[in-house]
Amino acid sequence: MKTLRRGFAAAVTVVLSGSLLATAQSHATVEGGCIPLNTASMGLEIAPEFRPFPAAQREVPSVSAGHHRIWDMATAWNDLQPVRGSWDPTNLRNRITQAQASPGKPRILYVMGLTPEWAAKDPSLGDPRWGVGSASPPASIKYWTDYVTRLVAEFGADIDAYEIWNEANLQTFWQGDAEEMALMTRVAYNIIKQNDPTAVVLSPSTTLRLRTSAYNWNQKFIPALLAYDEVPVDAYAVHSYPAGNFTVVPYAVNARAADVQFYRATMRDLLRTRKGEADKPLWDTELNYGLKGPGGRPGYNWDPVSSQVLMYNSYYGSQYLGIESTFWYLFTKEPFDLLGIQFYEGNDASFEMNQSWNWLWNQLVAAEKPCSDEAREDLQSRGLLANDAESYAPQPQNLEITDTERRRGNLLDPNGRQVRINVSTTGFAEGYPLKVQVKRANQITWQTLRGRPRIDANGDMTHTINSRGAVRIRVVTESGNNKSNVVRVR
Repeated sequence: MKTLRRGFAAAVTVVLSGSLLATAQSHATVEGGCIPLNTASMGLEIAPEFRPFPAAQREVPSVSAGHHRIWDMATAWNDLQPVRGSWDPTNLRNRITQAQASPGKPRILYVMGLTPEWAAKDPSLGDPRWGVGSASPPASIKYWTDYVTRLVAEFGADIDAYEIWNEANLQTFWQGDAEEMALMTRVAYNIIKQNDPTAVVLSPSTTLRLRTSAYNWNQKFIPALLAYDEVPVDAYAVHSYPAGNFTVVPYAVNARAADVQFYRATMRDLLRTRKGEADKPLWDTELNYGLKGPGGRPGYNWDPVSSQVLMYNSYYGSQYLGIESTFWYLFTKEPFDLLGIQFYEGNDASFEMNQSWNWLWNQLVAAEKPCSDEAREDLQSRGLLANDAESYAPQPQNLEITDTERRRGNLLDPNGRQVRINVSTTGFAEGYPLKVQVKRANQITWQTLRGRPRIDANGDMTHTINSRGAVRIRVVTESGNNKSNVVRVR
């Protein structure tokens, strides 16, 4: 609680209602510009349960895609080289063949890493689920160089894009320092480009739902990349899963878009000294909704119809967020508890998702979808986008402050008065952090109150301050949107 001044006080009620989403609005109002959708925009990761061999029994997904992302399929570095001096490319070859046989003849995005135990500087670093030592930097850059060289020599003709590492801002996957990852990125970039100048090299992906982690990682990693004369990436990769406890469609998509915009703002600031670097493409290589976390936030199982609308909003939202390619995680054979949206093979319960994906794919096969009012109106007429949306990011609307209650005393000043701010929200999920800021008539800057008050299970938040006289109070979301009003504390 931040003390402003002793005096009389009133309880203040702030009524906050969130905006709806326009995933196809004027691109001039959205960070990142607008990228016309085409089939390459629709990426997909398929589950390892689909059998890749033998050829006569190979299973391929029933849906078309522009890219397949090869990950979680026992195709990583520690699968190719489980023992020093070994090389077992069989599974990767089978998975690439499987992807190439899939509908749409997708391009291949291969995710690099994880470190084998024998190559790890510290074998204790890494989640055992992904392998002992898998999050460690290599003990010698030569180990990484040899892996990339052999990978590219054998599979370069089939791989169209490379993601240098998976979720490097999470300790589950990386516990080295930023300089080591920057060096590995540069080494891999040079080897890949020497073999195939047309291949796309993505940065190590950043998971955006953990904003502090993402911000802190890039504050170190991007300067390390900029130390090289040529920044050794063609595009930047993110994973834009929003927090798992959003339960209303517009706010789930809004949260994802707000995370993307926060990332873009961070990158623009970090890359401002290198002309054109911030304009490089952005790829979203994992996306789903309702996954548990971060922290103790519960997940949410979306119903099929809401899942359908979320899929449309995601791809058309990517268009207006400046995301070049978006990869849905995950197409499975059976329901998968990890995921809030189920997208799986040959089951009536997943019919809406399969139908949605195929409809969108067929639209893009027929013609590239431009950024236009006509495209937006067409989707709205089908009920797939909101008609009265105002912003991607969650934004307080219709702020109302009323003098509803007087309270005496507080721990710091028994003779003082308190202002209790009661915030009621519509659509903001439990745990969503808000900032409460105040500014008196003679002040120029806003003062942020201590703590990060959060929305409770009833959609409300209560915060107490001390003040008197005329004070302007505003509530600010993580994306920076705010609404304010003036209340006189008597």
